[in-house]
Amino acid sequence: MWDLILKGLSFLVELPIETRNSDHSPKLKVTLKKGRYALGTNKVYYSHEDRYTSFVKAFEAIKPTQDALQRILVLGYGLGSIPHILHKHHNIHTHYTAVEVDPVVVGMAQRYGNLPKGSQVHWINADARSYITYTNETYDLICVDVFIDEDVPPAFLRDEFLKETVKLLKPEGQLLFSHMVTENKQKNAVESYFENTFNQHLTNTRIIDSGGNWILYGKKPNS
Repeated sequence: MWDLILKGLSFLVELPIETRNSDHSPKLKVTLKKGRYALGTNKVYYSHEDRYTSFVKAFEAIKPTQDALQRILVLGYGLGSIPHILHKHHNIHTHYTAVEVDPVVVGMAQRYGNLPKGSQVHWINADARSYITYTNETYDLICVDVFIDEDVPPAFLRDEFLKETVKLLKPEGQLLFSHMVTENKQKNAVESYFENTFNQHLTNTRIIDSGGNWILYGKKPNS
């Protein structure tokens, strides 16, 4: 009963739930906002269940199906918005590999994530850059949602990272890479990355404008 009261109140005001210090990110906080748990900092949200609009709009654009998504890799899992969105909006239940470097985030996700029934998640507490170099797994979809506040760390924008990530895609596999673009300088940087790096490793590429974020989309080229 108390949970229902709190969720109702959260439509009127954002309610603080937990705040933690982290070695990998500015101070992290979990709040209850509009009936959903949200993870973020004082500047941005990293996750908001099925209200995480950047990936809501990205999935609306690519129209995912159950048959096509048997295995999904999420680099930067947050509280698990991607499983929630795929479940609620596209009726998809599947297997997720969640790679998250921050043990504080992993703990928060395990407390507040509420994975939809019918899906499974395999947790890996590791740096995504390391994971993509040592794993032999392959995936139908890879979602890159790695931020420190508003910025994608520079190491994830290097050609080598994208090249190694694309290797993990199955034939016809798809990649979604989220970037924040609230300022013109961010837009210019993402456009340059899209043209000079992203397009060199993927086919059928496009930019999905989700408002404050651009989601770069592409498919694995035929060998």
